[in-house]
Amino acid sequence: MKTDFTLKEFLGEEWEGQQPVLAELAKGNQADVHWAVKVLSFLGAWLAALLLILFLALAGLIDSEGVMLVLGILFTTVAIWVGRVNKISPVAEPFFLSVGLIGQCLFIAGVSISLEGTELAIFTFIAVMELVILIFSRSQLQRFVSVTAIAFCLYGIVLDIGLPELIHVITGFLAFGLVYMWVFKEKLIYTYKWANNYFDAVAYSLAFSLIGVLAVSVNRDFYREYFDPLWWWVTSGFIIFSLLYSLYFALGNYQLRQKTWLVLGLCLLILLPTLPAPGIAASILLLVVGSYHGEKVLVGVGVIAGAVFISYFYYNLQVSLLHKSFYLMGAGLLFFLFRIWFKKARS
Repeated sequence: MKTDFTLKEFLGEEWEGQQPVLAELAKGNQADVHWAVKVLSFLGAWLAALLLILFLALAGLIDSEGVMLVLGILFTTVAIWVGRVNKISPVAEPFFLSVGLIGQCLFIAGVSISLEGTELAIFTFIAVMELVILIFSRSQLQRFVSVTAIAFCLYGIVLDIGLPELIHVITGFLAFGLVYMWVFKEKLIYTYKWANNYFDAVAYSLAFSLIGVLAVSVNRDFYREYFDPLWWWVTSGFIIFSLLYSLYFALGNYQLRQKTWLVLGLCLLILLPTLPAPGIAASILLLVVGSYHGEKVLVGVGVIAGAVFISYFYYNLQVSLLHKSFYLMGAGLLFFLFRIWFKKARS
C-alpha cells in the first residue's frame, strides 16, 4: 500500500487551482527566512553610508547644495536601476543599498539647505521622493526605509502645520494597517500578485513606524509644547480597536466564534487601563499579532517597546514616589494573579 504521496497527488484536480496560492506563499516564506539577515545587512549598509558621507565631506566634494542634489539623484538612480536590471545577490544588496542611502542623504541635505526655514516643503519633498523610490525599488530593505521615512514625514508635517491632533489619525492608520495586512496576508498576496514583493517591507515598517512615532511623542516635553496628554485616549482607542479586530479573526480560526463577544469584552476590560498610555497598548498589539502569526521579530519588538513605554508611563505620572510604588505593586500582583488563573485554565 502506498503511503507516501506528493501534495499534487493528494489534491488531485484541485492542484491547478491551488498552485498559484501555494507558489506565492512559498515565495513569502522563503523571504521571511532571510529577514533577520537583511536587517543586519541594512544596519551595516547604513554605517557604511555614514562613513562614506563623512569621507566626501572631509574631502570637500560636497561643498554646496547643488553638488549634493546632483550626487544624491545620481547615487539613488544608480542603486534603483541596478536593482531593477539585475537580480542583486544577498552579498551585493547591502552595497547598493548603501549607495542608495548615500544618495538619499545627500539629496535630503541639499533640499534642506535650499529650502531652509520651510520645514513643510522639506517634509513634503522627502515624502514624495521616498514614495517614488518605494514604487521603483526592488530592495526589501529600501522599501522598509521608504515606508518608515514617509510615516515620519507625515508626523513632521502635522506638527509643522499646527495640527498635532492628527497624530492620533496617523497612529490609528499605522495600527489598523498593520493588523489588516497580517490578518489578510494570504488574500492580499493571491489577489494582488505584486503584493508579495512589498508585504514584508511594508508590514514590518508599519510596526516599527507605530512604535517610533509613539516613542518620540509620549514624553513630557511633547505634552507641554503641543497638546494635552489626556487626549492620548484617542490613539489608545484606535490601537485597542485594531487589537480586538485581530482577536476577532483569531477566535474564528480557532473555532471559538461562539465565545467571541465574551472574550472580546474581557480583553476590552483588561485593556481599558492602557487608555492614557498608547505605547503600552501598541506593545500589546505587536505581542498579539506576532504571537498569532509566528513572527518572532514583532514579538521581540513588542517586548522591548513594552518595557520602554511602561518606563515612560511611570516617569510621566504626576504623583509621588509612594503612589508610584503602589501602582507597581498593584500591577505586579495583577500579573501574578493572571499567571495563576492561566495555569489553572490550561490544566
